[in-house]
Amino acid sequence: MDIDLQSQMNFGDAESLRDLFLVHRFVHDQYAAQIVAKGGQVTPTGGLSSELALAEWVVTMQGDAPGLMPALGDWLQLHQNLHQAEYQAVNAGLMPDLVDVDFSDEQQFYDWMELHRDLHKQQDAVLTKAVAAAIGGGVGGAGGTSATTGVQWINAINATVQWINALSSTVIWK
Repeated sequence: MDIDLQSQMNFGDAESLRDLFLVHRFVHDQYAAQIVAKGGQVTPTGGLSSELALAEWVVTMQGDAPGLMPALGDWLQLHQNLHQAEYQAVNAGLMPDLVDVDFSDEQQFYDWMELHRDLHKQQDAVLTKAVAAAIGGGVGGAGGTSATTGVQWINAINATVQWINALSSTVIWK
């Protein structure tokens, strides 16, 4: 799962932004499961589905906001902190700034979406490689028959089940 399709939305498209918020939350939940499978710590993702931040983002794109609105500012900072924690957990390198943006400016919106999409692609690649290494290349792959690999597979499956259970008990949209 990635955010590529949803992040290619048009400026001012409130429905597509709502879709992005939803998929984006699922992607970060998936990252959390992958980090746990790798042996890392889970980073809470709950604030990514803030309906107030979403509403303020829409108002900002419409040009009706008096500067950066509080819930959107909080969301941007929470989002930055979340990515920073994920980057640190998987040693992905330097984290770009996702906070300093003016979503009332169409070009800044598109630049931010591109930067964010590229950041997710980099995280996807690093996490996929890290999880594959942690589970020994998969069943029948390099090391796929060792007892350690079997335990790692079970741990990865358990982490995924925990992630699915957490998703099923979380209300994202009312």
